Amino acid sequence: MEQTFESRFLAARRAVIAARFQNLNAMQLEGVLTTQGPLLLLAGAALEAVRLLRSDPTIMQRLQRNIKLFVSEAHKRGLDTCLAGDSAIIPILIGNDSDAFELSVALGHKGVFVPPAVYPAVPRNSARLRFCVISEHKPEQIERALDVLEEAVEALHITLPRRQG
Repeated sequence: MEQTFESRFLAARRAVIAARFQNLNAMQLEGVLTTQGPLLLLAGAALEAVRLLRSDPTIMQRLQRNIKLFVSEAHKRGLDTCLAGDSAIIPILIGNDSDAFELSVALGHKGVFVPPAVYPAVPRNSARLRFCVISEHKPEQIERALDVLEEAVEALHITLPRRQG
């Protein structure tokens, strides 16, 4: 997530710098939205995110708490989080690409949206599900997501690689 956010944020920052260079205000930007709308919208969203984070430092504290909770709960269940660190996107190793796709669909039907990462994005037989944790998740939602994963694994008769150590 950090790399994705950083690359998008840098693109947004370039748009803001360009807008400032041309001394445009919000009203003038409206006419540009048809040709450069996505970039300008991204710039606005990035700026608002920075403002929000500056105004409420507890957002990052809650996010870090939720990341730690997710990883801890996953490890208690023997799930392999593939060296997950402090990123809000936490992978769970699935192994087989088709199993990852099947689990992603099954979880979606249960209200848990989690995209798969498969070859060539990851090495062969190292497919994973990429769970995204946010500051607003409640502990019971995190636990439910992992419960739903375990239920789907059992229902689909999939054997997951288990965490070592």
